Amino acid sequence: MADSDPTGGGEAVALAVSDRQRRYLRGALTDCKAGREDDLQTHPDHPNASRWRTDSAAYGRLIAGLDQGEIVPDADVRRLARELAEASDHEEEYERVVFEHDALAALREQIGAGR
Repeated sequence: MADSDPTGGGEAVALAVSDRQRRYLRGALTDCKAGREDDLQTHPDHPNASRWRTDSAAYGRLIAGLDQGEIVPDADVRRLARELAEASDHEEEYERVVFEHDALAALREQIGAGR
């Protein structure tokens, strides 16, 4: 089963994440997987059902990979990791936050306000 074998015969990549990052990622990925499974249960005949099944399985591989410390990053795993990162950046207004931080850091440095 795909959820239990994140190394699926391909080239495994060791995941070097902290325990705190692992807990965050596991929670986020578990929520995403549950959302896809809910979509499938609620709308089994939806035109996107096949993609939702693919996504759910890939989220399962990501979760198993985090638990085992390594994963084979197939195309679906890479796509979901990219999409989740992009959605998080957009939701948290990452670009705006980084800009504001940099602007304030530049001002602080220039006027000798230190850290």
